[in-house]
Amino acid sequence: MSLTRGVPVVLSLIPLCLAFAIFPVLAQNENETVGFQANHVFESGQFGEDVDILNGGLTLTIPIGPRYQVSQHLGYQLNLMYGDVPLSVES
Repeated sequence: MSLTRGVPVVLSLIPLCLAFAIFPVLAQNENETVGFQANHVFESGQFGEDVDILNGGLTLTIPIGPRYQVSQHLGYQLNLMYGDVPLSVES
């Protein structure tokens, strides 16, 4: 009689176990991601360069012209930005 009560529990755990088995397939390589990642550690320099410590990506920001202040909380400025992630070539 106790054997029949355990069968639905076991049958309900099978899809859950299969879902967790697929999870590692969906993982991303953090070194190959593109764009700004807020969860990475960055090292900033005084000239507008930021280096992503995880993948070595470089972001360089050069201000072009003055900063215009519209109000106390709003301002704008034209910036030139360059981003690069070094590629490793294996032969």
